[in-house]
Amino acid sequence: MFKKCSKNKSGGRNEKDSLRSFVITLLMLASALIFLVLYTFFSFYSISRADSISVGSKTVNEVSEKINNFLLKGFNVLSVTCNTVDFMVGNGAPDGTIEKYIRSMTMANLSSESGSFLNIHGIVNGKFVNGLKENVPEHYFSKNDDWFISAVRAGGKPVISSPYIDPISHSLIVSVSRLLSDYSSVICIDISMKAIQEIARDISMNDRGVGFILDKSSLIITHRDPSLIGRHVLKDANVDENFRALVGRIIESSKKTTESGVHFDVMLGEERSIVFSSQVDISNWYVVIVVPYSELFGKLMESIVLNAIGIVIIIYLVLYSCIVSYNKRKRLEKEVEAKNAESIEQSNKLISMQTCVIEGMATLIEERDGNTGEHIKNTKVYSQWIAEMLYLKRMFPGIVTKDFVKNICDSAPLHDIGKITVPDKILLKDSKLDPIEMEVMRQHTIQGGMIIRKIFKDVVDKDAFQMALDVAMFHHERWDGKGYPSNLVGSNIPLSARILAVADCFDALVSRRVYKPSIPAEKAFLMIADEAGTHFDPDIVDVFMHLKPKIESYLEHRAQEERRKMESRQSMNASSSDEPAETVEELEEV
Repeated sequence: MFKKCSKNKSGGRNEKDSLRSFVITLLMLASALIFLVLYTFFSFYSISRADSISVGSKTVNEVSEKINNFLLKGFNVLSVTCNTVDFMVGNGAPDGTIEKYIRSMTMANLSSESGSFLNIHGIVNGKFVNGLKENVPEHYFSKNDDWFISAVRAGGKPVISSPYIDPISHSLIVSVSRLLSDYSSVICIDISMKAIQEIARDISMNDRGVGFILDKSSLIITHRDPSLIGRHVLKDANVDENFRALVGRIIESSKKTTESGVHFDVMLGEERSIVFSSQVDISNWYVVIVVPYSELFGKLMESIVLNAIGIVIIIYLVLYSCIVSYNKRKRLEKEVEAKNAESIEQSNKLISMQTCVIEGMATLIEERDGNTGEHIKNTKVYSQWIAEMLYLKRMFPGIVTKDFVKNICDSAPLHDIGKITVPDKILLKDSKLDPIEMEVMRQHTIQGGMIIRKIFKDVVDKDAFQMALDVAMFHHERWDGKGYPSNLVGSNIPLSARILAVADCFDALVSRRVYKPSIPAEKAFLMIADEAGTHFDPDIVDVFMHLKPKIESYLEHRAQEERRKMESRQSMNASSSDEPAETVEELEEV
């Protein structure tokens, strides 16, 4: 009925829960920030990589397109020259006329394209023709040269030879040649690699990485390192093995795809790099850029590291602030608890005192009635067991709860508190009460309700107060409406009072009183069962009968204790009537 203030277990549990919640919150915050750092890193990295791939691919494609356009100009010059010479040969033009035309075309193109077109020459009608004015020994040019052999194999299509060293200028050149319609004559134009080297000299991706051009035979056409120009990488054992493996990977990758450009990652020594490659459309050349990751993502990594350090500092400051705030709050809570501790202790002492007073009052009433407080204990035990069984069986849902069970245990001792107003001559009478005395006795229920209202209304919670009031006023009501003081019928009787009615009556039957001896428990159980549906709630009786083995065990234990007490004191005065009440109605009347 009275709820003591808890300051140890619940407080410690709440403190642990609070600390657990605080730690969980900090962990969640730290996890969220760490996730933010990782997400930022991978997002920036993914975006930067995608942008870098786009820029790298675009760069090699642009250089490839420039070289392709440059070579197309040579193809155009060769096409015009071949068509004209083919016409002249077909019309029987003299060799001198043909050579004069070739020289005129050579001189015309020497003055254009920054001197990239060096010479137009060939073999026409079995004779060597040269576009330069200088006399060039015929042994410099023969049908065994690559430009002649490639043209014959191409069968009338223009073809680019592999770059080679010009025997006259001793510079790196490339030849574009085509077989004429007589299938024996070939016209060739020599193009200086200087212009191509100028185009590709500074190939890079925003000034990052190294660019170069090679052909399908692994010949380096142009490179930042002059020592590599003109070397067949796959055939030259003196070339660095990492570079040789890279060139082989580029050529193989280009063979496996129909796209003009490819990119892939590669390890060059201990450094990871990304490679971009694009094939020149009208040749078997590859424009390549190799960019180390350290150059490509170095600044990004620095930025991410700085951001990560900043976020770590923020995490530290946030966590530090949270910890400081938490410790401050805990100190304040302890100060408040310390200030309230004395008040709580005094309140608990007062509640304990009030409980003792209530139990003392109930015991005093029972002792006036010739008992020693056993009736209070027994009715409390029976009421508790009945309420617990109702709770376990889920009967009366919404009414019978754990609080209901506790409140009925606290309220049961107060059911006869109104007897304190009954005179001793009536309360202690050892014979049947007359009608006037019976009416006075019945007033103890109303008087009990008045006492409960005066004493407990403002000192207990609402539910506990109402239950104490119900058991004091209505525990003598009957299921059939013939009880007192209000003649309530059936479920209109409060459930707590219906439980007390069974517990109170059973204990009165099996207990000795000044006006009657006790009766056997078996007979008492039969009497209770017979009154189900008339005197008592049949559901309560049914639950009570299920408790029969437990109650019999309890009564046996109580009897053993009583016998031990009887052996240590004198025999009781046997002046009371020896005839037990035969019915519940007779018990009610006495």
